[in-house]
Amino acid sequence: MNKIVRNLVLAAAVLAGFAATSYASLITAPEPLPPGVLRG
Repeated sequence: MNKIVRNLVLAAAVLAGFAATSYASLITAPEPLPPGVLRG
């Protein structure tokens, strides 16, 4: 059960981070992202 919860939390965090970075890149000029933002 803990693995399922952890996987859901990680997936939500990854999706939230991706959505935030993509949204930010849409409304602002492309700039170098700080290390650790995109580790895919």
